[in-house]
Amino acid sequence: MTYSLYIDESGDPGPYVSDNPRFKSSSTFFTLAGIIVPDENVVEIEDQIRTVIKKYLQPNALASNFKLHYQHLIQKAPPYNVLSSESRLRLADDMFNIIIQSPCTLLSVTLDLDSHYKRYVK
Repeated sequence: MTYSLYIDESGDPGPYVSDNPRFKSSSTFFTLAGIIVPDENVVEIEDQIRTVIKKYLQPNALASNFKLHYQHLIQKAPPYNVLSSESRLRLADDMFNIIIQSPCTLLSVTLDLDSHYKRYVK
């Protein structure tokens, strides 16, 4: 059996410096996460994702490289800014339900950047 891996990161990969104004948006943690899906299920899952996008957003108004990002959803960033709080919550629930109901494996690695840089970067 063959598999597809979808991977994304969250946070800033550089050092966390809480007292440096240049790093005000710096994250304490950096996470690399992925979802492994059997290739035989990829088309079905991608169809389900497209259905959810069509349900809440206008797909023809989205950029061709549009990707759903949870951070943008909770921050009400475009294109999610036109949705009510209830719709944003339902959209997130629909996406999480696709993952829950899918034959997939989730993986994640998270670094505490402050501890990492203090210990390993001289």
